Amino acid sequence: MERVSIVKLIGIRTELSPIGEPIDVEEVTEVYGTITSVTASEWFQARRDDINSRCRVLVHSFEYSDQEFVEIGGTRYKVYRHFENNEDFTELYLEEKVGTK
Repeated sequence: MERVSIVKLIGIRTELSPIGEPIDVEEVTEVYGTITSVTASEWFQARRDDINSRCRVLVHSFEYSDQEFVEIGGTRYKVYRHFENNEDFTELYLEEKVGTK
């Protein structure tokens, strides 16, 4: 399975409210990403580490700034691993988390 789709890269930063309490603020960036399945070896390695690996997304490296979450089609995933596969693209390995923001 491989498809190109708009994905949302979601970063969380902490700000202080007007009364001085810390609050989490989401920063959402929409980008094009190529969504693929993970390899069998990636899936088995993730399972050994108790990670529910769901898919891999390739995005342009200049668009990725260590965001923690990716939303695809209304489903939010956590980035559990990422690396630049060359100077142009970063691979994001995603796990489905229940109860994340």
